[in-house]
Amino acid sequence: MQKKYIILLFLSIYLVSLNCSIDEPVLPRWKTPYLIPLIRETIIYSDELAKDSTITVKGDSLFFEVDGKFDADTLTSQDLSVDGADSTSTFSLEKISLDSLTRISTGEVGITTFIPSLPIFINQTIPFPDTTISGQAVVTDTSAFRSMKVNNGVVYLTIYNNLPFTLSPDPVSGNSMEISIYNQNDRNHVTDVIFTQTIPPGSSGTGSADLGNGDGWVRIPLDLDFNFHVDAENIFITEDSLNAWHLQIDLSFRDLEISEITGKVSSQTVDDTLRIGIDHEDQIIEARVDSGSIELRFFNQLPLPTSLLYVIPDIVNDISGQPLSGQLSVAPNDSVSLGIQNLQGYRIFNSQATGQPLDTFTVLIEASTDTGWVTLKAEDEISARVASSRILFSYVRGILAPDSLVLEPRFVTDIADYDQLSQGIQIQGVQLILGFENQLNIQNLEVNAVLTGYKKNSSGDYTDSAKVFIQNQTLVVGRNVLVLQGPDVDALINIYPVDLKTEGTLSYGGLAEVSAGDTLGGDYLLTSPFWIRIHNADPITLDPDTVREVDENFKDAIRDTVIQYARLKTKVLNAGPVSGMMDIFFSADRSRQDLFDTTGYGKSDLEFYKTVSVPEAVVDPSTGFVTEPTETEYIIDLTMQELQVFVKLPFRVGLQLHLDNTNGYVVLRGSDFVEFSGLIETEILFKDYD
Repeated sequence: MQKKYIILLFLSIYLVSLNCSIDEPVLPRWKTPYLIPLIRETIIYSDELAKDSTITVKGDSLFFEVDGKFDADTLTSQDLSVDGADSTSTFSLEKISLDSLTRISTGEVGITTFIPSLPIFINQTIPFPDTTISGQAVVTDTSAFRSMKVNNGVVYLTIYNNLPFTLSPDPVSGNSMEISIYNQNDRNHVTDVIFTQTIPPGSSGTGSADLGNGDGWVRIPLDLDFNFHVDAENIFITEDSLNAWHLQIDLSFRDLEISEITGKVSSQTVDDTLRIGIDHEDQIIEARVDSGSIELRFFNQLPLPTSLLYVIPDIVNDISGQPLSGQLSVAPNDSVSLGIQNLQGYRIFNSQATGQPLDTFTVLIEASTDTGWVTLKAEDEISARVASSRILFSYVRGILAPDSLVLEPRFVTDIADYDQLSQGIQIQGVQLILGFENQLNIQNLEVNAVLTGYKKNSSGDYTDSAKVFIQNQTLVVGRNVLVLQGPDVDALINIYPVDLKTEGTLSYGGLAEVSAGDTLGGDYLLTSPFWIRIHNADPITLDPDTVREVDENFKDAIRDTVIQYARLKTKVLNAGPVSGMMDIFFSADRSRQDLFDTTGYGKSDLEFYKTVSVPEAVVDPSTGFVTEPTETEYIIDLTMQELQVFVKLPFRVGLQLHLDNTNGYVVLRGSDFVEFSGLIETEILFKDYD
């Protein structure tokens, strides 16, 4: 967000004075407080009382009045943005995982290979003793691999006994066969496999051993050095039997974790998380994109074609609710670009910790290779580059870093014509009333400013000036009224200013929630008092508001009866010398014609009303002027029956003010007002639906 432009929104206001109140972000927890704003109304006494025939007004309604409006400034998406980011991450396979490899074999190892003397006994029966026979077989089969470096895995050996005697456990060792496997090229030991079962002629036996010892390399060809024990046996030897008698040893490899292989590799899958840092002092909690784009490029340094799936959970389509994602393929040792993706209509938030500031974009990447005969290493890499343009937002909720700015002077000219006003008249008790209509929700905005009035002569030259100082003033969202009076304000009026200038400094920081299209405007009024007496006045009735939307969590909590408590919290600010009673009406009964007719209230869960008193403001007894507004807060507990109104939308909310009779005349100025605000304060117990 561009902080300085937000500041410029206030420069057209004569008195820049901001204080934004932001609901604190709701963090996941069992019990959560909720504030449901309902109503805020301001009644200007003089406007309302002058309409009533029972009101007696003595003298002129206002002796002096100068008023005007501020031009509203509008926030645009150009003011809500983050700069583009460019980030690259590289990730490797780390390990090559294979469920199994194609079985490889020694082929048939003839009996004369390890008993070369047998041919001299052709056509003879010879007694074969109980003994242990040694031999060697070689595996040259490369149908599965040529070499591999194994971190973990298991080799399974199957012995096919087509010899004329039984392989049986040795009485001492208990092993029927022992096989040691070596790489032939360097005689590095791979592993040993032990067989303990009895394997008669024409049958087979199996054994297994772990891999990964030594340097872990397994290379074809393999030497298999073996010893096997046989029982005593008389065998008849013929030339045909010599050709038929043999051993065969098959090898299979399972559950392999490999750091390098030259062989037939099955599909490999690897996933990683890329985080793109957001280099911005201000922090985004949630935002909707008005314009901007993102581009992804992948570099495949693997020797196999690879399918890539990416998901960016921090960027979600606001309509479908689905995160930005896609899938593409990239050839070996090649790169591919997704192209520019338009982010308009997407919502950005922290998917890892909802409600917390977003300092990085999370990109989840899953890569799956094809199968093939290759040389593949665990350190082979895939890299991903993610680049975003400058992103403009239509809505932003976040945290502004503390800062302050000097405001440039702003002028408003020709505010009044004093031709009919005698220059010898001095006015006292004048009030400067500044009203602000603020849609910008920014926390901790504080202004120190100076309002200077300038007097002109007939030639247009400045001849005098007066200043009013505004210190540590704030604004809230909605209607704001700032009332200034005293010697400085009187002095300002008594020079009969024609031009006004505002200047000062602005400090700010904290939570902010703004949208493109939000405006900030206002009005001003310089006024002196008038006298009035009230006797049996008709109530002052404001047009009711119709509420069509209520926070869904609040409604669900009412339906589910998980409200811990609920109360109507009201504030009455009376800046007038009169008192009275204020009725607050709530009705979802569409058949009710007159919202303010109390007949029938309390008989159903469709409507209710509450009453609070309105104490008069503090009055200077010597002048009759209001010197200090009276602010009164009321907290009224609400029943579950009364809460039903807020579920049955739409419902109407209205105010009616009953003024007390005055004891004689009171000084009532055009600025005197009563302001009422009301909200529902409640605590909701969330259920665990997991």
